[in-house]
Amino acid sequence: MKSKASKFMWGFEIDVVFKKVESSYGLLTNLNDTFDGPFTINTGEGDITKLGELEAFKGMTLNDIWDTDYANMLNGTTNVVTPPGLKLGDKRYIFFAGLCRSFSVTATEAVFSEDVPQLKVSTILSLARFDIITDSLPQRRMVCCALEPADICRMR
Repeated sequence: MKSKASKFMWGFEIDVVFKKVESSYGLLTNLNDTFDGPFTINTGEGDITKLGELEAFKGMTLNDIWDTDYANMLNGTTNVVTPPGLKLGDKRYIFFAGLCRSFSVTATEAVFSEDVPQLKVSTILSLARFDIITDSLPQRRMVCCALEPADICRMR
């Protein structure tokens, strides 16, 4: 780095230090400016309970990387839009494009964000990890990747 002595003594700006830091986090946001889509999402026309449901990912209605059709299903939403009527205890599925996989979450708590009532959804991370990685149960074995040797999917 080259700099004048006066700047070195009295200070100068470094772009990296003062770069804007994002204050929000989400599975579908702030992905290093990468694009995971396109996503086709249901508008709720004709059936409002389907509002926000994922219908296609990258033009496909099923993934093609897992061993079974069940594991390749596009279950749930991208969590961009939630249909009205969600209640505490309701379970829903959220599709995470980074893993080409859906995860179940449950509405566990009523919260407020800027005076707007919302429901907080939660999942038990350790259960989500078992759901993805282990093949000890037949329904869990279905999510092992067809592109890798089976032992990659086993719990270590």
